[in-house]
Amino acid sequence: MRKNVTKKNSHNGRRWLITGAAGFIGSNLAAYLIERGDTVVGLDNFFSGKRDNVERLEKAYGGRFTVVEGDILDVDTLRSAMDGCDHIAHLAAQVSVMRSIELPHETHAVNTTGFFNVLQAAADFGAASLVYASSCAVYGDNDALPLAETAEPRPLSPYAASKLSNEAYAGGFDALASHFGVVGLRFFNIFGAWQDAAGGYAAVIPKWIDLLLENKRPIMFGDGSATRDFCHVDNVCEAIRLSAEAGPAAKGRVFNVATGVPTRLDELYGVIVRVLNEAGRVSQFAEPERRPWRTGEILHSHGSPDNAAAVLGFQAKIDLDDGLRRMLRQQYGLPVPDRRENEMAGADD
Repeated sequence: MRKNVTKKNSHNGRRWLITGAAGFIGSNLAAYLIERGDTVVGLDNFFSGKRDNVERLEKAYGGRFTVVEGDILDVDTLRSAMDGCDHIAHLAAQVSVMRSIELPHETHAVNTTGFFNVLQAAADFGAASLVYASSCAVYGDNDALPLAETAEPRPLSPYAASKLSNEAYAGGFDALASHFGVVGLRFFNIFGAWQDAAGGYAAVIPKWIDLLLENKRPIMFGDGSATRDFCHVDNVCEAIRLSAEAGPAAKGRVFNVATGVPTRLDELYGVIVRVLNEAGRVSQFAEPERRPWRTGEILHSHGSPDNAAAVLGFQAKIDLDDGLRRMLRQQYGLPVPDRRENEMAGADD
């Protein structure tokens, strides 16, 4: 049964539930929302989320961030954490493609049954919106570039299939829960501070940074011509907020969260080395170690942000270069200059 929840009329003072709040994207989103004046309840079972992320949020924001240790498969804990929240950002998931192939039942339970639990609870508690993480993995190996939301889904793993099932459930729930808006976001290759080098998303970036800082040579699979759409996590946070505020125009829809810019992997490596050099960490490895393509690797992927721009007003304002600078300052504490400062210094020479 739907509960009556008192909603806030102003922007400030909204209460969010973030599932997966101890993860890379979840912890960044919590900080972003609190900085805007909201309060956040974070739910995480710490299977892949980091306690360090939660401790950093608690230290910075005190009572404006509350963490509940629990699982989205535990309906009672989930509903207790959600009670009184205006908006839900559902980020908790099993995001490893390889793990989904090895343990498909686990992935189905977490990503499909868990999503259904969140969807049902949000409907019952009268949340104003539920924004959930889908993935560009639903497109599979698709040459209709740039990928638009109308492209044929071709999931190549249980992980990708689970994300596509989320979109189907969300669409089906629209008829049952017309009082709140459900919006799906197909994340492309997200990167930024506090990203786990061993995790999913665009883990190649922290992995290469870690190796270069340890004076070890990174590995690149293939000839470097493969392309990806690298989108900074602050862009993602903005997209989630805009989705929650979009109203009927976005209700029941799915949008790409992407820059629309394809970046070659050899170009990515060059940008990382250059920005590290500017921070005073000169690398002896101008080129990575190259190894053969891995079986099943998707060579090219980048998304069209046009629908998100038209409906949500979303624009990826932080590009790869600026995003790397933010990441190196925030996570690694490196004195990397702002790009504008660097360009002005170059102009003075």
